[in-house]
Amino acid sequence: MLKIGDFSKLSRISIRMLRHYDELGLLAPKSTDVHRAVANWVRNSGYEFNAAMFCNYHVSPAQTNNPDELVTEVCYPVKKM
Repeated sequence: MLKIGDFSKLSRISIRMLRHYDELGLLAPKSTDVHRAVANWVRNSGYEFNAAMFCNYHVSPAQTNNPDELVTEVCYPVKKM
C-alpha cells in the first residue's frame, strides 16, 4: 500500500482532496474481485503495473450529491514486460 504523499504525487491529486475523497468513501474499493480480475489479466497478458491505479472523475463528488450521476474512469498504468 502506498503512503498518501506517494499516491498524491503519482496521481497528481492533492493530499487534501485525497483525504476528502476518503471521507466520502470513494477511495476504498467496494469489491476487490474487479481489482483481482484486472491484476490477473495484466499478469497473464504479459504486462506489469508501473504506477498506482488512479481515477479520473468526469463527474466528481464536488459536482453532484447524487451518487447515480458520478462518472469515474479507473486507470491502471501498465507496461509490457
